[in-house]
Amino acid sequence: MRITLATEDGSATTIEVGQDETVENVKALIEVEMGIPVNSQLLTHNGQAVPDAGNMASTGINENDLIFIAVKPNAPSQVPGSANASLNDVIISLGPSPTPEMLLQTIAPNDRLMRELRHYNPDLAESLSSGDVVKIRTTIMMQELSQHKIKYEREQEDRALMDNPFDEEAQKRIEERIRKENVEQNMKLAMEEMPEAFSRVFMLYIKVEVNGHKLKAFVDSGAQMTIMNQACAEKTGMMRLLDTRFQGMARGVGTAKILGKVHMAQLKIGNSFFGCSFTVMESQGVDLLFGLDMLRRHQCCIDLARGALRIGSAGEEVSFLAEHELPEEAQEGKEFEPAEEKRGGDESKGGSKEDSKMDDPSSGGGAAAGG
Repeated sequence: MRITLATEDGSATTIEVGQDETVENVKALIEVEMGIPVNSQLLTHNGQAVPDAGNMASTGINENDLIFIAVKPNAPSQVPGSANASLNDVIISLGPSPTPEMLLQTIAPNDRLMRELRHYNPDLAESLSSGDVVKIRTTIMMQELSQHKIKYEREQEDRALMDNPFDEEAQKRIEERIRKENVEQNMKLAMEEMPEAFSRVFMLYIKVEVNGHKLKAFVDSGAQMTIMNQACAEKTGMMRLLDTRFQGMARGVGTAKILGKVHMAQLKIGNSFFGCSFTVMESQGVDLLFGLDMLRRHQCCIDLARGALRIGSAGEEVSFLAEHELPEEAQEGKEFEPAEEKRGGDESKGGSKEDSKMDDPSSGGGAAAGG
């Protein structure tokens, strides 16, 4: 039979269940369909509480009946109860005007959601991290005031355009307004059709060993060479093999000095050992970047469907690290931080290895460290 489920916030859905289906199984189905944990559900039918014992027939629920679902006090709400919910899903589930207490209960305890919030709204993330309700409320109010100010300025601009719509400057503003509206509409469409585009995409890392030291290597097919930072080279004892004739500068979003090259060292991936050449850079980001030189030499395949790196030359397969296993800088989106020059602004949130160059002591030419 078909029954309709409705929640306090107006959400509703219809499910198919048998009359002999137990109430416990229906509650489990509600958790899957609506994200409300079983232990948080209070079901009512025709104003009467639905007992947990028994089945649909014994509770008097019939075809096309309405079941109202309330959430027990102090219990997590629908989407925040889901471990895999995105930040956007959680914010939508909290309603148009979430209180500081709601944000503290749903977002603040979740490290993954807090990382997303720091990326998109660092001011609010900082307030939540403090745990100060007054500070959180102030931040929310300031951001709402800012939105109201933008709306007011827009209305003032509309009046000015209406007063003299054929003015050349007014025409330019109208054109820019239309462009911004199209951009906004495009973003809203993307949020509805592909919300995953607004979530952080974490890079691919694997576990490796260099000289007996366990490391987490960033797999990057866009980097021409395999790169190790100075701190990692010192930790693994590679500095004693460093050829300083291969010095240079890596230029991308910021700069970093290339200290030289280790021509041959042993790299362990899974149960296999490989000879590897490392370019050593004076950077503070990734310990080890597994570049295209090694990927091509060993016929590697980045298999996203299996979530693994397949190494054809050795018949080896290693899984990419899960989010909680990533290095701290990867979780914070700071994989590449130049030693001397910090990046700033929106354009800094990406790799900094592109357009890197180093001097070849034998030919005077340059070789790109990243593509």
